[in-house]
Amino acid sequence: MATLKIYRYDGRESGDLTVKEGIFDAEISPATAHRAHVAHLANMRQGTAATKTRGDVAGTGAKPWRQKGTGRARAGNKQSPVWRHGGVAHGPHPRDIELKVPKKMKRKALVSALTARANEDRIHIVDEFPIEAPKTKEVVGFLARHDLTGKVLLVTEKMHEALLKSSANLQKVSVQVASDLSLDDVLDCDTLVFTKDAVRALEERLGQ
Repeated sequence: MATLKIYRYDGRESGDLTVKEGIFDAEISPATAHRAHVAHLANMRQGTAATKTRGDVAGTGAKPWRQKGTGRARAGNKQSPVWRHGGVAHGPHPRDIELKVPKKMKRKALVSALTARANEDRIHIVDEFPIEAPKTKEVVGFLARHDLTGKVLLVTEKMHEALLKSSANLQKVSVQVASDLSLDDVLDCDTLVFTKDAVRALEERLGQ
C-alpha cells in the first residue's frame, strides 16, 4: 500500500492517506503505456482523408495529341498524375485505423503512469476544494500556497462547477473527475492534485 501526505486547502499538512495497493505503487510498464497511448491517438483520427485517383478525375478520354512526331512526351489522357488538375498517385483514401486495447491493458497503462508520477513526487492530495463561487484568484492562490508550477491537473470525485469555471482562464490548469481520468490526462500534466474523495473514487474504479 502507498501512503501519501494530505494537505489542507490553505497549504498546511493534514495527515497521511493510505491508498490501496496497485494504484500508486504498481509495476511500471512503459511498453503497455506506450501501446495504450498510441491506440488513443490512432482512435482520435477520423480516417476520412481522401484524394482522387486518375480514375476519379473528370475529363475527356481523348488523347491530347498523336503518339509520335510532335517532339513532346507521350500522353494518353489529361487525368494523368503528371498533369495539372490530374489525379493523385498514391494518395490517402478513407480507412479504418481503430486500434482496440483490452480493459486490463488500459488499467495497467493508467496505474503505470500514476505510479511513475508518484515516484517523481508529482502526486498532491488535498482535503477538498472549498470554492463556492467562480473566482480565478482562488485557484491562483491555491497553486501559490502549495508551490505548484507547470501544467496542473485538478482531479475531483465529481464535477465541481465552481472549480471548473475558476480555472477556465488559466492556460496550464485543467479539471477532471476521477471516473474519467485517462492515461493521456496523466501524461499531459506535470502535477496531479487529487482530493481525498477523488482518491477513494479512483480506488473503487481501479481496485482489483
